[in-house]
Amino acid sequence: GGSIPDAMSASMGQPGDQQTQESENRQKNLREAQKEEVDVLNKKGVLTINNFLSDKEFKKVEDIFSKVKENFPDGKHIKAKVNNFFNNNLDYLNLIKECAHVKNFSDDTYENVPRSEFWHHMHEEGDPQYNFHSDTFHPTIKCWLYIEDIVEEQGPFQYIPFSNLYTKNRMLWDYENSTMKSGDDLWLKRAETNGKLGSFRVHNNSSTDIELKELKKMGYETSVSACASKNTLVIANTFGYHKRGIGKVGTFRSTLTSQYRPVAFGVY
Repeated sequence: GGSIPDAMSASMGQPGDQQTQESENRQKNLREAQKEEVDVLNKKGVLTINNFLSDKEFKKVEDIFSKVKENFPDGKHIKAKVNNFFNNNLDYLNLIKECAHVKNFSDDTYENVPRSEFWHHMHEEGDPQYNFHSDTFHPTIKCWLYIEDIVEEQGPFQYIPFSNLYTKNRMLWDYENSTMKSGDDLWLKRAETNGKLGSFRVHNNSSTDIELKELKKMGYETSVSACASKNTLVIANTFGYHKRGIGKVGTFRSTLTSQYRPVAFGVY
């Protein structure tokens, strides 16, 4: 009499075992894909992933952003409540951790998710972010999920590949920044015009040609412009040199922007 329940147990267990194996295989494939993506970021400093979110999840982002556009037709960077978003997209959250090389987030996060904003950014003349700069002296991660297609005239994100790597020239550049004084020639060249410190410029208030010549002296040959379709994710280590592309005045660049800055001397 005991053989029938045993047989039923075995037959009911097989699909479960198969589902578990399929789930484990999916997670393994995902981890391998993320490892490849993180390797690209580690090497070049910038990573682009097309068709990042599922259609369902991306539609949610679009619907929320449509209200931002409606309420702020002239552009706005507005804080986004993203707890539910990241809970529904744990792969994204884990990818940010992998890119930042941390297992757990520091207090830089808000409620343990990266600080995030909806950017309905309108381009204006004289934007200080149009100059190549480094955000800080250590690796830090910024992410832009494109909510709309972004073409060249909308000033896409620009990055200098391999400028995330700590070379002798980069070490010298950071050392020079640590020794300059307010008002001296180097200060005028590298400090942001409005006086904010920390996000030092390659060559403040200059043309792109002059910037690229400065970068070439440091051993960097090219820049990349991140034109892409909606639902593309761009991740960058903004220790490397980057800038907001010079967009046509009055055009918009629309993204869900998230960032995480590890504690420079923290223990994780």
